[in-house]
Amino acid sequence: MRAHRLGALGAAAGLLALVVTGCAPEQPAPVSSTAAPSHSAPRPTPSGGSSSASPVETGCSPTDETTPAGAVTRQTIDVDGDGRADTEWIAPGESSGVRFGVTTASGATFSYSVDTGSPVAPAGFVVTLNGAQSISLLSVGREAFEHVITDCGFVQPTNLQGQPYTFDLENLRGHGTGVGCVDNSLVGFQATPTGNDRYTVRRTVIELSENGDAARNGETTTVGTGLSADDPRVVMAQSVTCGEATVSSSGVTLEG
Repeated sequence: MRAHRLGALGAAAGLLALVVTGCAPEQPAPVSSTAAPSHSAPRPTPSGGSSSASPVETGCSPTDETTPAGAVTRQTIDVDGDGRADTEWIAPGESSGVRFGVTTASGATFSYSVDTGSPVAPAGFVVTLNGAQSISLLSVGREAFEHVITDCGFVQPTNLQGQPYTFDLENLRGHGTGVGCVDNSLVGFQATPTGNDRYTVRRTVIELSENGDAARNGETTTVGTGLSADDPRVVMAQSVTCGEATVSSSGVTLEG
């Protein structure tokens, strides 16, 4: 998806669809036919408390890593269950990429980096799934990355081939055009042009393993056909959102 769309902007013995509390839109949701992972996407590099910050009743244990100087920060949801709001942030990566992270009120910082040469300003936010588990969604222009917060660190789901599961935002590989939350589930969207400025919109439920290390495509549903470009379902299908959560309302953007 493109920069101007960002504002309009995861089972005990098997896989289950992660439910997102309060993320169902009021209108029929757009659809993404095959929110398949991109096999060419770079694997983000975790850092900080991805394994060293143990969750405790008072929140994640403090880590040596802290929020980078100059990072864009914003207060976000409580990701470690201590009842206090935490801080999400975004900063330049060590080379040409971008780093997205969370610093908890208890003093733990964990993050991951993504290599990207996109001219589009990277942006992301954190949302809660199942009323307890949290994920981050990070858009870098042509694709979006999803990470699950597990044991005070970020875990990136992989596909059947063991590659990072990412979302296509411009249908460049025919996999999709957006990400959202519909009917309390995380979904991938695909808005397909059908001629005469009309679109067919589909959505695919994204099923995540309990610990967040695997993602699979679930049921695909057609939301609408013959839709105009300004139809809310088409707009949503070309965005990165989760219910009311968008970059403008809940996220951080790394400009220039």
